Amino acid sequence: MTSTPYSFPIGEEKLCIWILEDNTELRQTLQSIFSQAADMTCPGLFSTVEELLSALNRETYPSPHVLILDLALPTVHGLEAIPVLKEEFPSVRILVYTVSGENHAVKRAIEAGADGYLLKDIGIEKMLSHVRETARGDSPLSPQVARHILGSCQKESLSTRESPVPHSLTPVELQILRLLASGMLKKEISGSLGISYHQVDYSMRQIFVKLRVANVQGAVGIALRSGWIK
Repeated sequence: MTSTPYSFPIGEEKLCIWILEDNTELRQTLQSIFSQAADMTCPGLFSTVEELLSALNRETYPSPHVLILDLALPTVHGLEAIPVLKEEFPSVRILVYTVSGENHAVKRAIEAGADGYLLKDIGIEKMLSHVRETARGDSPLSPQVARHILGSCQKESLSTRESPVPHSLTPVELQILRLLASGMLKKEISGSLGISYHQVDYSMRQIFVKLRVANVQGAVGIALRSGWIK
């Protein structure tokens, strides 16, 4: 039996995507790619945060499930826009799509509430796959970005093996949190740690309860701000 990868509000049949990108050619190319996918529609194209918020206030287009966000935007930088957009779109999933894979940019984006972080050299099929993952609630990262974060996590793990576990997280929960920050999905974490998928899922829910957050990006944001992941 094939399951639906994400659920939609009543009356909607496709994943609605908005794009916030100041490069006109790239913006139109992305719209073409998403519009050709059978399960997607892409009505909202914007070059500035102000344009997007204006369209939201006028209810010009259906609200998005996923927002593709460039960081190098005019007037308001993408990193500054993320918390504003999260406040205006409580349920939107924000997928950063940029050329900068520097650690500080990735960390700031995650702390601000980004749900995923992709570099612009990613292929079309991967892009479509990651957009669907984002809509499902996963947090995709480009391989280069994931490697940087995982390397930082491993160094942090070595330096904190004998340290008390923060916020009453168990060692396994802390390890899962670090792997989530590296971009791994539940199934991948299950294989990496040699534990069941259901144990990973249960541990993630325990992490959210202990850290008083609702999702992965909230937990990872706390870990970054607290210095558990450098």
